[in-house]
Amino acid sequence: ECLVSLLFCAKMEDKETILITGSERFSNYTGYASSFDYSGPHYDKAPLDDHDRRKTTIIAMDAIYFGKSRPRRMEQCEIHNINRELNKSFCGFSYSITQRSNKLTTEDFEDEEPLPVATGNWGCGNFGGFIELKSIIQLIAASYAKRDINYFTFNDLSFSKKLTLFYKFLTQKNISVGQLYEAICSFSKHFEELEEKFNELKSIYHKKKKKLK
Repeated sequence: ECLVSLLFCAKMEDKETILITGSERFSNYTGYASSFDYSGPHYDKAPLDDHDRRKTTIIAMDAIYFGKSRPRRMEQCEIHNINRELNKSFCGFSYSITQRSNKLTTEDFEDEEPLPVATGNWGCGNFGGFIELKSIIQLIAASYAKRDINYFTFNDLSFSKKLTLFYKFLTQKNISVGQLYEAICSFSKHFEELEEKFNELKSIYHKKKKKLK
């Protein structure tokens, strides 16, 4: 969980992420969130760098919490929330570091191939994010950052197949990052229109209910 990092890092802004280098794992675990539980010691076998740190890099990037209620979860489809998550994930995926050095400065590695990012259903689960939307957001961010991603679906085979087919469609049709962004923006606009209509109908319903009383 890297919770000790909270002692050294300030609260992140919307366009900030935290890079944790050299983290070492000491515990095995089971579960997730409220079911998370310690299940014994772990002996990290990751190789060491020149500073005796583990050759591991973790990106800390906070997603928006939408919770479990449907009205609150639907807010993630609004364009300002989509843009916030895009900016956040781009900040995380655009850092520059390679296996061939311990330096973290961008200017030293402009010509080197960046390592792929291991990610998954970021901001979903207890945070209430839609996996379809969040996966597209991460795909756009990684593509714009010119970075490959290894996407882990946490044994969700159905979604894994959907995401694979979707990615094949994008590549076969030569869909650009800009076109994909425009598509989710268009979806967002339609959602906002539907939400306005829903709120109007809900308001009319409540007014009629009051008159009946």
